[in-house]
Amino acid sequence: MTPPLVSVLLPVHNGGHALLLAAWSILGQSLRDWELLVLDDASTDAALAPLDRIADGRVRIVRDPLRRGLAGRLNQGIDSAT
Repeated sequence: MTPPLVSVLLPVHNGGHALLLAAWSILGQSLRDWELLVLDDASTDAALAPLDRIADGRVRIVRDPLRRGLAGRLNQGIDSAT
């Protein structure tokens, strides 16, 4: 399997109100060769629940119960990107 051309990093902490819209925005792009990494920064709301309905293998959720902040999550995303 060839790695995707683009990796989109989407860090989130308690962002349920906007997360699904952001994910749909990426899904609607004309470029099809991408992966979306949703990087959960110890959310305490149900932010990630709507993403479970997205049946697209290019969307990956990276969950972590520890709070690392924006820079920590983005570094994690870089490490997780293919």
